Amino acid sequence: MLSGELRGCFQTRFCIGAVILIGSLCLEFGELLVMPHC
Repeated sequence: MLSGELRGCFQTRFCIGAVILIGSLCLEFGELLVMPHC
């Protein structure tokens, strides 16, 4: 029962980390795309 909880916690942290990573990458690429138009 404990391993199941740990696995769920790890998956949740991994998903949150992936979302933050993808979001920051999108922000960086978005700035690079917008910069030349200024």
